Amino acid sequence: TMALSFRGGRNGARVLGLVCILVVSGVLGAEEKSKERSKASREECVQPHDIEPLKEGMTLVYSQEDAAASKWFSKQCYNTTHGEMADNCACFYWGFKAHTAANNTKAAERSLDAALELAPRDAKLRSFKGESYAKREQFIKAAEQFKLAAKHHDPDADDADEELMKHWYNAATAYVQVGNAPDALECYEEVLKTSAGAQKWAVHNSVGLLHYDLGQLTEAKNAYEEALDLESDQPAVLRNLAGVYMMMEKPDAAIPLLKISAARDPSTFEAWFYLGAAHEQVGDLGAAKQSFAKAVEINPKHSEARRHYGLSCWELEDLECGERELEEAVALATKQSLQGGCEALSNLGNLYLQANMGLSAEKVFLRALQRCGCSFSKNPDKCQPEGALLLELGLAELSQRKVSAANASLSAALEQDALLEESLLFSLLFARAALADFDGVRDGLLRYRSGGQGWAAPEPEEAAVLGLHARTLAILRHQFAAEKTDMALAAVPTGAVPLQSAGGWLGVGSEMRVLKIGVLVCSAALRGAHWQALKVVLRAGTKGGRQHAIVVYDWCQQSQLEEGEGEGVGEGVLSAMGGGVPGHVT
Repeated sequence: TMALSFRGGRNGARVLGLVCILVVSGVLGAEEKSKERSKASREECVQPHDIEPLKEGMTLVYSQEDAAASKWFSKQCYNTTHGEMADNCACFYWGFKAHTAANNTKAAERSLDAALELAPRDAKLRSFKGESYAKREQFIKAAEQFKLAAKHHDPDADDADEELMKHWYNAATAYVQVGNAPDALECYEEVLKTSAGAQKWAVHNSVGLLHYDLGQLTEAKNAYEEALDLESDQPAVLRNLAGVYMMMEKPDAAIPLLKISAARDPSTFEAWFYLGAAHEQVGDLGAAKQSFAKAVEINPKHSEARRHYGLSCWELEDLECGERELEEAVALATKQSLQGGCEALSNLGNLYLQANMGLSAEKVFLRALQRCGCSFSKNPDKCQPEGALLLELGLAELSQRKVSAANASLSAALEQDALLEESLLFSLLFARAALADFDGVRDGLLRYRSGGQGWAAPEPEEAAVLGLHARTLAILRHQFAAEKTDMALAAVPTGAVPLQSAGGWLGVGSEMRVLKIGVLVCSAALRGAHWQALKVVLRAGTKGGRQHAIVVYDWCQQSQLEEGEGEGVGEGVLSAMGGGVPGHVT
């Protein structure tokens, strides 16, 4: 380049000048980059040689002159480009402390970010940043900072193990705050690798809680047992381990742990509540009632405790206690929200129903339908009420002979949930019979049979409670009698061929068995359709080319039967039927 400049005269001199400027600029640029690399390469923010210029500001911090200290550090090191000490990381570190003490949040964040720019591998600064994110509930970012702090920790420091444990523990806690159990467990595993973490029962307990939330009961059990190895009588861990046993359907194993927990910590609500739940699960209702009573005494505003206390009273036939506690449970559960309290409402309604308080039950079930159904749903147009709620409402309406309303409620329940069929079908059939909807009754019976369900005939008083007219009751009983006959005869294992008439399931063929059929009747109550139904049963014995032996018992004519007696007690019925009785009937 110099040779060129000599040969070029004035122009060459200009080239030489330009080259010199470029060389100088290049050197200066390299120095700046070197400084930047130096800034970015330091492991710790606070170096001994950086402290001397900060004595005035540090004195203000130690004397708790927070506002003055904040102002001093803002002037000396505002950020990495402004201030006389803009390249002094220690200034930003102490500035962060001063601004935090003065509640100058923005200045504190600015100083911390500047310090991290100068010393990005300082574990303490990363931990401060994580705490800052956690205070703002930015837990994912907080966890990332705590993990960086763990990555950059000094393994040669005197408290290296304790500090590493804290960084991983804080990261795990941050993940727990957002419900990220898998990542939290990974961090806790790192905690347990440290000597300090492995000796803390609370860490093992936290690991157990996370496994429990993930449904990993065996792992949760192991973690709780490790916690108890370190602290054998910790009431909280005892309760947690008992909870695992209850989820494993081993309440007998849970009860001793909960008794110890209650003895160690008798003023704690959870100890008695969970003990009551365990007793409830094994069916010891007396002990459950006592435990729930203690839980309610400690925390009278806990709706679930009142509900379970009420249920245990109800099961022990202490209806006054049951009603009082369930009413209180409903009041607490429905006090501060337009939704919820569904189980308490259902329990109270059923207690009213059992106590023959049909109107009170109906009101409670209507309220349950409003709160737990679609009335307050976010998308009421797309919402479908729960079948169970409609079933309970229908039963309450039926108990008051509101058969039209009951028919609507029960039909809607069956439409919403076909699994409720076995629970509600006969109630629905009685409601339809009361409305003289005999086609609906017959359809229901056929539906019940086609569903492959077992037969459960209604008791006579079930129909009587509806106050049906005699003709309605007779037709309904005729339907049931005919259907029962079909079902019974269809059970014969002969490859039966179904016919369309009542009693037409006898089956045909040479393998047909000869049956002995018992019929229990009350001749004093037989009227019209009842007689017809009985005749259908008696004459059905001639089907299939066999004469089945049919024995009639008339329990109204001879109310007390001695063992071994019975033949001939149907004479009143047979004589009343006259010559219409087949010869195979006795």
